[in-house]
Amino acid sequence: MVRRRRRARARLLAAAFTVVAVACTGDDTEPVASTTSSPVEPAAAAKAVCGALRTWDNHVTEIANAAAHETTEATSDAARAAALLAGFDRLLETPDEFAAAVAELRLPEGDPWSTIRSELLAAPEAVRAELVDERADLAAVGPISADDERGRVSQFFNAVEKSLSLVEPRTHRSPDAELRAAFRDEPECRHVVQSGQ
Repeated sequence: MVRRRRRARARLLAAAFTVVAVACTGDDTEPVASTTSSPVEPAAAAKAVCGALRTWDNHVTEIANAAAHETTEATSDAARAAALLAGFDRLLETPDEFAAAVAELRLPEGDPWSTIRSELLAAPEAVRAELVDERADLAAVGPISADDERGRVSQFFNAVEKSLSLVEPRTHRSPDAELRAAFRDEPECRHVVQSGQ
């Protein structure tokens, strides 16, 4: 089984704060409500990004572990192959889930956060392409014998690990010291961003 590297906890930013301003222009005047969006602080943005990453990461890990368990429990060569291929099929549903989470993120405007957003938006398709290729390679193997089981499960987990790395923002490359510090100092970001360490 693959070690669980991350604890699941999605922490997406809440909706914008609503500021209510009361205008007192006369007895017949109704209070006027205005809605403004508070600026997103780098620390809060980093926490939100890493919360989305960690939630997806844990979901992928759960799918991978379940597929590996089903493979080891299988009693025929064909069933072992089918279990791993089914794992890939379940994994291929996850890029859309991650894309939906990214769409909900509120990040600071402009660079360097626009670069982080671009990386996150590009990640789901990169993950999908990688999983499709890896699934095709495994499908070409055909039935998996008991002797070959360990090697094929390792191949499956290597594909999972590579897919996880494809969504990790390269925060350590940012020229912005405040952004680098926000991701470095947020505990939720450990092991879900490329820190360069």
